Amino acid sequence: MPSAPPPAPTRPRSSSARASRFDLLITDIVMPGRNGVELARALNRTHPDVKVLFTTGYTRHIAPDLLADSEILDKPYQRAALLHAVRHVLGAKAPQTLA
Repeated sequence: MPSAPPPAPTRPRSSSARASRFDLLITDIVMPGRNGVELARALNRTHPDVKVLFTTGYTRHIAPDLLADSEILDKPYQRAALLHAVRHVLGAKAPQTLA
C-alpha cells in the first residue's frame, strides 16, 4: 500500500511574514485591483524601512504627494536603467570598474 505524500509546506501568515527581510519593493503604479501606491502604503505599515521603486508606462499623477519623493522608472526600460535605479534607491554606489 503506497504511503500518502508529505503535507505541502504552508505559507507564512502575515504576522510571521515580518521574519522575511527584504530591502526593496519594485512595483508598477498601474495594476488591476490595487495600484502600486496602495501596495506601497500597505507594505509601509508592516515594513517601514523597505524602499520602493515605482515603474510606469502610463502616468505619474495617481498620488503626486507620495510619488514626489519617490523614484520612478519609466517603462520600457533597459536592464542598465533598472540597475541604476535600484542602486540609487538603496543608496548604493556604482561598482568601480577595474582597469
